[in-house]
Amino acid sequence: MTSDENELQKKIRRWLSPPDPWKNHNIAHASRHSGSAAWFVQGDTLSEWQSFGPSALLWVHGKRQSSPGAYSFAALMSLLFCSRCWQERALVCYPFDPVVLGIQSVASSSIIEEIETMRKSSPASLAIYYCDFREDQKTHLHGLLSSFLFQLCNQSNSYHDILSMFYATHDYGAQSPTDEELVRCFKDLLELPRHAPIYLIIDALDECPDASTWPTSRQEVLMFLEQLVMSRLGNLRICVTSRPETDIKFVLEPLACRSISIHDETGQMEDIENYIRSVVNTDPKYRKWKPEDQRMVIDVLTGRADGM
Repeated sequence: MTSDENELQKKIRRWLSPPDPWKNHNIAHASRHSGSAAWFVQGDTLSEWQSFGPSALLWVHGKRQSSPGAYSFAALMSLLFCSRCWQERALVCYPFDPVVLGIQSVASSSIIEEIETMRKSSPASLAIYYCDFREDQKTHLHGLLSSFLFQLCNQSNSYHDILSMFYATHDYGAQSPTDEELVRCFKDLLELPRHAPIYLIIDALDECPDASTWPTSRQEVLMFLEQLVMSRLGNLRICVTSRPETDIKFVLEPLACRSISIHDETGQMEDIENYIRSVVNTDPKYRKWKPEDQRMVIDVLTGRADGM
């Protein structure tokens, strides 16, 4: 890349201001163990997804809907152990969803790593996105599109040319693009002929808001995904992880070439236990607990996850 191209890339990044998905990926990656998502890495899911057909969508989800007030891990632990309430009966009386603990993000991370490994031996493009309610920019279609566009433009000269032209038509960054314009630019990129496979990974779609606006942020992303699948692009592969919320299930289930519940896959309880153990053993607040208290948390929360 020449110095002029490098400078242009920096200007486009400042203009799009894409959220960074790799921060989330690195957190999820740190929680993985050697057998994480073995159903994808060692099974036939990857090959089926690759060979299914145009715009193949893989939907990975939990086995139940969660309550709207599901707790993050930190909030849950604060509730469970306030006033040093150590009894097991206190643990099991609170709602618990292993998805909240990031099990699906661990699955996404494993899928991403597998595709990255595959890309070393065969041409392919990859764009990833972690929806995250803690960062507003990561809960909207605009953030997803800007992130996807910037990631892909660095993987192909043709992709870079399209985004550069898009930047120029917006007065070289003086005008902000609308979501509709970003969608059109992204489709132009995807529709380039004779390109290697493009893999799009979207984690935790349910963390996009489903209230307060119309259409909601989640509906906008779902409509976008529907457009991608209906476009029938032969080189496009899409993977989405989420809770099976009613609105998400209504849209994605008919579109998916395969729908997978991680709770039904071999090794999922090991993934859950390893994730809980990782948080308990690495978070400074929880590392101070007695070993027997840590073990109780792992045992009870793992058992609670299996029963929901």
